[in-house]
Amino acid sequence: RYQVVLDRTPFYPEGGGQVGDTGWLVQGEARVEVLDTRRENELIVHFCKALPPDPSLPVIARVDADRRRSTMRNHSATHLLHHALRKHLGTHVEQKGSLVAPDRLRFDISHFAK
Repeated sequence: RYQVVLDRTPFYPEGGGQVGDTGWLVQGEARVEVLDTRRENELIVHFCKALPPDPSLPVIARVDADRRRSTMRNHSATHLLHHALRKHLGTHVEQKGSLVAPDRLRFDISHFAK
């Protein structure tokens, strides 16, 4: 896997339990697949299958919109789930972790009866 850093990017990096965006870097007719996006220090790093043909030329960064929409829905679902749990079980319920992906979510809580 190759790592590419752009001066600006629409890609959301992995963080807070949410997976990073995937998509493509497009340069002319060439299309390089972005497999994952992560933040490393202050940089957003795109993990790609290959490098763009000419790294000195601009690329168009295209996020996989369908995958991002699915991830966004699951992200919203974690907020709704947290609200419902606190409403029905008590305000002592706290989120302890989560995984938010396009095809699933996991929501970790603490629940101690008071």
